[in-house]
Amino acid sequence: AHEFHSIDLKKIQVVLNNDCSFLENWINGLSTTNNLYLNKIMTQYQIQVTNYQKNILGHSFLLVSPDFINTQQFSIGLSGIEGIKIAEPISATGDGHHINFVRVDKVLNISFRIGYGDCYSGCINRCSINFEMAGEKDIKYTGMSGDPLPENWGN
Repeated sequence: AHEFHSIDLKKIQVVLNNDCSFLENWINGLSTTNNLYLNKIMTQYQIQVTNYQKNILGHSFLLVSPDFINTQQFSIGLSGIEGIKIAEPISATGDGHHINFVRVDKVLNISFRIGYGDCYSGCINRCSINFEMAGEKDIKYTGMSGDPLPENWGN
């Protein structure tokens, strides 16, 4: 097993696409974007855009909060924003399995993510097993997504 819980609760690594509409602002250290939701959460949590680097992945930035935040959920929210290629919390060492959940109305969507394949450098493969929970006894399997489970899973 390769599960690591040592994620930073103040720092998120973000990589922007070349055509991202707020790329120039972030290169210049400005946290403003053309996305009102992103502007709101960046202001609410006093997120600073730092450490710009152009690398093989694209335009990389470090987002830093002065206070502890749920960087895992924050990263998931950032991943859905147009122009953001990668968003993930800084990890002390490696990567691994995760349990994510999001409440939509009265339904809890739960995803068990299984990471495998060189997780010390950030898992190459990920398989998600997904469920919806509408009540204590109302749990529904909604399918799998991502990579297939590894052959030796459960052995």
